[in-house]
Amino acid sequence: MLARTPVTEVEIEDVGFYRLPNQWQQQRIGRLRGDERHTAVLALGCG
Repeated sequence: MLARTPVTEVEIEDVGFYRLPNQWQQQRIGRLRGDERHTAVLALGCG
């Protein structure tokens, strides 16, 4: 049986690699509300 490794990067065509936010980034994003929160998730992920 193969060990499962967590997915940390996703390749998006015409954009590049998207990295999932780490724990510290998630805490910072959690303080934001509305459109700022969604923008922050994408900005941190595309880095």
